[in-house]
Amino acid sequence: MFSRSHPGVFQIWLHVALGKGRAAVDAANRVDIRAEPSAPVRSLALLNVARGYAYRNDDVATFHVLRKAEAESPETIAQSGHAREMCREMLRRDRRVISPDLHEFSRRIGLFE
Repeated sequence: MFSRSHPGVFQIWLHVALGKGRAAVDAANRVDIRAEPSAPVRSLALLNVARGYAYRNDDVATFHVLRKAEAESPETIAQSGHAREMCREMLRRDRRVISPDLHEFSRRIGLFE
């Protein structure tokens, strides 16, 4: 029922739920998310890693991990309120280095509908 990576994935989620962005990112560095057999679970784990970076206002890392999460399961990210909220925040700060790609990503997940 559970993979070996599942406790680590849960630990990432727990740190994010507690608002501990640095701890979530540190936990993600100790877990091989790719070992998780379920694409939606891998995508959710990566979404939580992105949330960890978002807590730290690291827009470049947040966006990079969001794109990896979308590659794992586009449907999971398109349905995620957290993904849309992170995009809204990043768009508000408008970092030039990711702006064009961020706009396209935001459209794909339905932020501009």
